[in-house]
Amino acid sequence: MFYTCFVQSYSQSGIKWYFVGKF
Repeated sequence: MFYTCFVQSYSQSGIKWYFVGKF
């Protein structure tokens, strides 16, 4: 699940993935 969110967000925005990874 975590990986899915991280990959999906990263694809949409390079900055969004950072937020998810830190979260």
